[in-house]
Amino acid sequence: SEPGETKVWQIYEDVGGSGLDRVDADPDTVRLVVNLIAEVHLRFAWQPVLAECRKRGDDFGMSFFVSHVGRSLHYLRHLEAVPDLSEEQAEVRNRLLDRIEDLYRDRKIGTRESMVHQFALVHAREEELLRFVDRTAAVDETFRDFVTFCRSRGIILEIVSEGLDFYVRYLLRKWDIDVPVRTNHAIFEEGHVRIEYPWEDATCRLCGTCKLLRLFQLRALGYRTAYVGNGHSDLCPAIEADLVFAKDELANLCRTEEIDFIPFERFADVQRRLGASA
Repeated sequence: SEPGETKVWQIYEDVGGSGLDRVDADPDTVRLVVNLIAEVHLRFAWQPVLAECRKRGDDFGMSFFVSHVGRSLHYLRHLEAVPDLSEEQAEVRNRLLDRIEDLYRDRKIGTRESMVHQFALVHAREEELLRFVDRTAAVDETFRDFVTFCRSRGIILEIVSEGLDFYVRYLLRKWDIDVPVRTNHAIFEEGHVRIEYPWEDATCRLCGTCKLLRLFQLRALGYRTAYVGNGHSDLCPAIEADLVFAKDELANLCRTEEIDFIPFERFADVQRRLGASA
């Protein structure tokens, strides 16, 4: 930022083992580095928001991105839409995104924590969010036929989702699809969204809706399960299901964890395979 500007880019990056030589440091190099850091900080030291940043950001190192993964992911994703990012800024953003995705993939943080932080940033009415959903959501055109197929074969079909009920149920009504749904519950309060978890597992805080718990419930009733999924939160049930259909992130995880699965692109693929094995 130039002197007198009201905004500043400040990016902290872990450089690993790199740094000033503690044994034989060159005084002139140390002086230059110290002066540069001081100049950067002084440019916005008068900003009243600085104290709030220090309070909520801890040390602004990786602990910030671990403990506030939802917020950091939200902000970084939005930077993708900024047209004037320099090559260096884009590179740093991408490395941070990769690190956060690694934390999620390694099960160090879960969708429940991520979702709570992301929706804490949302200030909108339900109608406004549904208008956004209308513009962006698309349905697999073969899903309706798949619903009919399952009913004709006496197959229990359920949607168990880590999404939120207000838009999941809205889309099902819009697309004229009648399927039982287990998902997280959104409560709109004065422009903010509060989330409740009617289908949680009390022993696990990673997910809001425990997909594995539902699989175990069905198995206890004597059912065999065919699981269809595409994301990180589908890994636990994929480990236990009798038959797994996977694509995208779930397919990659299944390969990594050596879980047998059937690749699919559309529900028509799932229907063909189930029909052939009936």
